[in-house]
Amino acid sequence: MEDGDPPATKVDGICVDRVLSLSAPPPKFSYRERARITEANEHRTAAWLTEFRPDIVCFWGMARLTVGPIRAADEAGYPYAFVLCDDSLASYAPAPWSRPWRALPDHLLHRRATLSELRVSPATSLTEAIVDELRRTFTDEFDPLLIHPGVPIAEWTPKLCPGEAHDPFRLLCVDRSSFEIAAQVAEALGRRVALRTVVGPWAKDLLAEYHEADALILSGGPPILEAMACGTPVIGAEDAPLSEVLSHHRNALVVPQGDLEALSAAITRLIEDDDLREALATEGIRMVRSRFTFDRYVDDLERWLLKDVLHS
Repeated sequence: MEDGDPPATKVDGICVDRVLSLSAPPPKFSYRERARITEANEHRTAAWLTEFRPDIVCFWGMARLTVGPIRAADEAGYPYAFVLCDDSLASYAPAPWSRPWRALPDHLLHRRATLSELRVSPATSLTEAIVDELRRTFTDEFDPLLIHPGVPIAEWTPKLCPGEAHDPFRLLCVDRSSFEIAAQVAEALGRRVALRTVVGPWAKDLLAEYHEADALILSGGPPILEAMACGTPVIGAEDAPLSEVLSHHRNALVVPQGDLEALSAAITRLIEDDDLREALATEGIRMVRSRFTFDRYVDDLERWLLKDVLHS
């Protein structure tokens, strides 16, 4: 929880008490500022651990955390683990000595603000892409368990007529890194398509977006499963986060990363082929409901926490 967040909320009907308030690092910060925020978060976490004495400390994503809470759990002797939603953990790795101008402050001056002398396992990752990216930093010591995310299917309901399309054909992109190529392909296709790009809404706000869209394009990670659950066909890029769940011509159309011509051809196929749209939408719904439910994800995560973290 960050400063200013409400003390409690409900997530999928389950009450979650937010009893630990931490400061998030600003987007750009100096070594001194990072050290200051890290130390403050470490002290807050240490006090919380003393008061509440949890069985396990689980760090869910690192994009808005610092190393401070990890150091507090490590020094207090609590079992801890990571659930990695992106590659933010790598930004806290101390620089190698081959880069002495960076390694000196990381290892000596501000060591406690980095992962120096801290373990980065056990860990789970949501996608294979995250594992591959982080292994470039942590090499052999990093071996997370892959647990794909799940969708609360009671909330992510299919649209009334999966596979039906509008005129112009409505494209949706929710990945900022793909907005430029999405705009280029929309311009190339002209009046046949209408592109909508959405940044940063809460997940539930996307439900209406998926229902209105005729296809989700170039968006990796959980949005792939959310769109499928809603019966929205997916055009995904090779090697994008969670692209391993995509099967070309079966539950999605898959195109090479950055290939404008292939993307344009895939969109044109969906516009012109009613049977293909319906088949992709139907298979997407079936796959999510059979393999990627939120209940399955929670069961897998709980099993891992009990076996590999608490009892290891």
